[in-house]
Amino acid sequence: MSERQLRQNNDGRWDFLAGTLPHKINPTDIDLVIERKGQFLVLEGKRTGAPFGIGQRRFYDALSALPEITVVHFYGSPPDDVRAFGRWGRDPHPGSTDELREQVKRWFDWVERNGGSRRRGP
Repeated sequence: MSERQLRQNNDGRWDFLAGTLPHKINPTDIDLVIERKGQFLVLEGKRTGAPFGIGQRRFYDALSALPEITVVHFYGSPPDDVRAFGRWGRDPHPGSTDELREQVKRWFDWVERNGGSRRRGP
C-alpha cells in the first residue's frame, strides 16, 4: 500500500493508517453536515462535470437510504457559484447559490415543524 493511501487534499493526518486497508480503499469526506432534532442534512459539492467516484456514490447511496438523512449534491464552483443541485438519487436541476440556501432553509423549517420525525425531509 502507498504511504499516501489515506491522504485527502494533501492532508497527511491519516497516513498512519496507510497499508492497513485492503482493496485500494480510499477515504471520502463530507463537505457539510447539519444536525437538528435527530435529522441530518448532508451537502456535497462538486465542480461542474466532476464525477463522484464509485466509493463515494456507494457511501451516499447508503446514507440517503436512511430516513433521517437528506443528502443534497450541488455543482458549480462551490460554495460561491452554485449552478445546479438536487437530492441524492435524482438528477440535479439548474439552480443558484441563493436557491440552494432557500432549500436548506426549507429543510430546517421542516425539521422545526416535525421534530424528530423518522419521515424523510422535504
